[in-house]
Amino acid sequence: MSCVVVEIAKAVAATIKAASTADDLSRRLCVERLYIPPIKLEDIENTHVWVVGADETRDNLTRGKIKQTVPIGVALAKHCAKTTNDVIDPLMLLLEELKDLMRRRVNALAASLPYDVSFIKVENTSPLYSPKHLIEMDTFYAVTTYTFLSERKPELQESPAP
Repeated sequence: MSCVVVEIAKAVAATIKAASTADDLSRRLCVERLYIPPIKLEDIENTHVWVVGADETRDNLTRGKIKQTVPIGVALAKHCAKTTNDVIDPLMLLLEELKDLMRRRVNALAASLPYDVSFIKVENTSPLYSPKHLIEMDTFYAVTTYTFLSERKPELQESPAP
């Protein structure tokens, strides 16, 4: 069995990639699941989405069951030759489309996983995008966090014999 955070991040990336390929979004995306997004955002040419397993918290429900809260970060990034409304407005639309996509497909995404997973909430950084990245690097950069709840039996490994 695989790590819950990794499996959920893979499913989120696959959901976004499938929608981009099927033209369910206003533009095609380069979708990747990463641990560390590229440092030089200003070198980005295409519109990118990076999916990152951000964190987790665990609570015991019973002796044999744990609850994991799993936030998954989805970053949208695009280098912009100009930072005018005509350039940024379509990226704001794309950000909204991604949130709508996840809301529509979250049940199918959860059902595809080998764990009991449900969707809890969606949160944006404040503000919705990073003005600093636009000003300093001419890059639109926005992060949305989708939080999932997993209830499962912990993976127990046998202790080596003394």
